[in-house]
Amino acid sequence: MTGRPLSELQDSAPADDRLEVATIALVPEDRAALAQRIERRFDAMVDLGFVAEVKNLRARGDLTKEMPALRAVGYRQIWGYLDGAYDWQEARRLALVATRQLAKRQLTWLRGDRVSERWPAEAPGLSSTFLARVERFLGSGA
Repeated sequence: MTGRPLSELQDSAPADDRLEVATIALVPEDRAALAQRIERRFDAMVDLGFVAEVKNLRARGDLTKEMPALRAVGYRQIWGYLDGAYDWQEARRLALVATRQLAKRQLTWLRGDRVSERWPAEAPGLSSTFLARVERFLGSGA
């Protein structure tokens, strides 16, 4: 609304008004396990009505597959399936490939992020470690 980037607004805010944020990224250590989780999650989304959701979006008539929101991973592949561009097995395969590629890009980005703490996603006692970190953050302000 101001025409200025959020980062500029944040930098110009008085120190007393600035929020302190702790950023924690849970990073999978095992790519094969990540691929399996991606596959299970996609199948669960399908079981919960993902294909019907895309059908309903198509039926509205005011949306196209070229719109940014519908080019999102999963939606694009289901839309193609509903268009008859490929069968269900190919749509599923394409959605899983695209999701794994997105996860890889996210992990690459996180490696370059100097602010986030990176924790192993499969670490035992993760919830306890997280709660302790939150308590330290709230107690020290950082």
